[in-house]
Amino acid sequence: MAAVALTACGASANGSARSKASDSGSATAKAAPVLKVASVREAIRAAAGAAGLGHPRFTDITNVPLGGGSCSVMAMIRTETKPARRTVEAFVATFKKRGWRATDEMPDPSGVGFAVEKDGWSLVVLAGELSKEQVAADSPDLPADEVKPFRGVSISGTGKDCGAPKPTAP
Repeated sequence: MAAVALTACGASANGSARSKASDSGSATAKAAPVLKVASVREAIRAAAGAAGLGHPRFTDITNVPLGGGSCSVMAMIRTETKPARRTVEAFVATFKKRGWRATDEMPDPSGVGFAVEKDGWSLVVLAGELSKEQVAADSPDLPADEVKPFRGVSISGTGKDCGAPKPTAP
């Protein structure tokens, strides 16, 4: 959890949006809906509320396409105490109710984590606790005055659609 929770990195997209054949049986494929950053952020807010975690703080880099045209969503939710496993499970259950698929559980010495995916987006949800020393060790570029213990949930992931307007040709 340490590297992902503090740098909000670590998830990768699982490929392009899925498609399925149309009902008419023709060879033409219809593209599956593609989630935009705003929809992913809304799912994170809904999951945080349902789990009683409070409001996520998003890192505002979501409209900058990453390599391969992917976009990123990163959020942190600080809590007073280390989140209980049942709280993290409630967080993930909200994603499942919204059509996301939980793909992996990731045990971590500092807490618990899950991966979820939907329509070309993959998110890693990690919850736990890190000491000030662990934060400093995992984030050597962080200014000393910003090194603090962390308790809470980190969400990071990538997807295929930023939702930003596409440039148009003149």
